[in-house]
Amino acid sequence: MKFKWIVYSLILFLGMSGCNSDEVITKKVDLKKVESIDKTEDTNTIENMEIQMKLTSEAFEHQQPIPAKYTCEGEGIAPELSWANAPKDTKSFVLIMDDPDAVGGVWDHWVVYNISLNTNSTKDDEFTQEGTKIGKSTNGKNSYVGPCPPVGSGSHNYTFKLYALDIEQIIPEGESKLDIENVMQNHILEETQLIGTYEKKKKFLFF
Repeated sequence: MKFKWIVYSLILFLGMSGCNSDEVITKKVDLKKVESIDKTEDTNTIENMEIQMKLTSEAFEHQQPIPAKYTCEGEGIAPELSWANAPKDTKSFVLIMDDPDAVGGVWDHWVVYNISLNTNSTKDDEFTQEGTKIGKSTNGKNSYVGPCPPVGSGSHNYTFKLYALDIEQIIPEGESKLDIENVMQNHILEETQLIGTYEKKKKFLFF
């Protein structure tokens, strides 16, 4: 009787040990699955970052000074811009440049819409083709207007915004930035921006 009790106790002990071993193995497998999922999520995040639409310029870096050549103190010509990684369903682009730091409110410097899908730079022939439209800047001109902040107003942040739209063209009621924004707001697939700074320097006269 005593021997049977010993055998029974031994079998029970080994069974409990086996259960514990199974639990440990199960936990290890689960951890591997979690690690695999985490790695997959990290990879997807990196891939998403890589395919985001991007706007750049050879004239200046993001949040760096815009050369005087592109301002009212220079030639006043538009800087060359390039973009890449537009969403696959893009049909056209809109490019807007404004100054949110302007005295009295946002000042619009450049409003271009109905830019062809085949265009990826402001120096492309398609950028100036007949279908491309230039809206009115704050001063009423249908053209690029270079930065020209008042002396003493500090450095302004000139924001170039590129919008990818899901339609080939928009037909606004007017030519202002607000007119264009009102029509395109429900057709924006993605937006990206490039900021350039500029401060007009004080000029001193020596007699």
